[in-house]
Amino acid sequence: MIAVGLLLVVLAQFWLRVPVVAALALVGWGAVLTLHQRPRTSRQDSLSIVHLTIYSSLICLAIVAQSNCVLQESGNRIHPTMLIDHAAAIVMLIGLAAHVAGRISQPLTE
Repeated sequence: MIAVGLLLVVLAQFWLRVPVVAALALVGWGAVLTLHQRPRTSRQDSLSIVHLTIYSSLICLAIVAQSNCVLQESGNRIHPTMLIDHAAAIVMLIGLAAHVAGRISQPLTE
């Protein structure tokens, strides 16, 4: 997931219609799933919350920056693919938050 997300971010530098915000969400999912490969510990809970906070902030910042750029350059003309990209990123972010919450609710294995 991390590799696919990073590849999409790199491709977005050459093609404008690549879903870069959803790619950031995909990288966030990959990072959290990699973290959750081991048995749950209290340190892992803290790292999961830090990951969720950082990726949520990055995704929100990317949505606002991309929307602001499009609105300034194209005169209020928003392309549907950008809306789909933003919606997909928000859905993945909500799923990531649910995954972290589900993981934290499990018993510790320390």
